Amino acid sequence: MATVWEAEFPATCQVLAAVKDDNRNYKPDAKSRTAWELATHLAHADIWFMDSVLKGAFVWNPDAVKHFNWPAVRYIGFANNHSMHHRGQLAAYLRAMGSRVPNIYGPSADAKG
Repeated sequence: MATVWEAEFPATCQVLAAVKDDNRNYKPDAKSRTAWELATHLAHADIWFMDSVLKGAFVWNPDAVKHFNWPAVRYIGFANNHSMHHRGQLAAYLRAMGSRVPNIYGPSADAKG
């Protein structure tokens, strides 16, 4: 499971790097997060999930902690899915906000040539 996470990490870094200071406030809808809010959520959550797996404790809501008793590998899978979900949201913003879409699972039209 850790190798899956490691394989996804470079694409996540490329999508995060495409959010620039001049377009970080872009959001496609009033209900949406801004690109910066989404990028920081993605980056912080990735770190928090991995740190929590390493510590063997998921502490963000004391009432909820007693209900989260999955094995660490399941948390890694959940963390990976969470990361890919938000990376996909952010990648969908990129072209509309003037950034180039990086290669994620194959060539991007923006990365060609």
